[in-house]
Amino acid sequence: LMKYDQQGSLLNDYVVLVNTDGYPEFMRNNKKAGDFVEVILKKEKNDTIEGKIETLNFTHASVYLFYENGKFAKFSKVNMGNGNFTISGLNQNTRYKLYFAARISANKYVYQWSGINNIGVNSKNQAIFYGVPANIYFQFDQTLITFKNDSNPAGINEIYSTTQSFRMLRNKRADDN
Repeated sequence: LMKYDQQGSLLNDYVVLVNTDGYPEFMRNNKKAGDFVEVILKKEKNDTIEGKIETLNFTHASVYLFYENGKFAKFSKVNMGNGNFTISGLNQNTRYKLYFAARISANKYVYQWSGINNIGVNSKNQAIFYGVPANIYFQFDQTLITFKNDSNPAGINEIYSTTQSFRMLRNKRADDN
């Protein structure tokens, strides 16, 4: 890490973020090069949002979890046998909104946010926040269902990885440097 910026000022705004499956997110702010950060990941018993999708025949379903600021947090596939899902490793001091996506047939998808009484709503603004732990029995609102032929259910247009760097390649071949 760089100690100083191009103007010679001390850099002291580094963020240490550890995010791994099954554990709550760990973050420390305002660190500088050379600072010691002790990372202890502790699995909590009550760090999950779990539940079941009711009243819909689907061939595939997923639950997408979003932070209060609207950024994507995690997702979970729904068990096709019983409709159950579990999202673990969540922070008990954070609230989340849930977005459900289900594939009904070959190219028909339905998407709804979880609203009051765990009933589906179409608007993110009508979705409610869930604390952790939570147990949710979600139902798609049958009167609001509109089918879409969409392969990007959550509107994800950015990909981040803690282990891989991504870069745009334009007019490059594998042997180009």
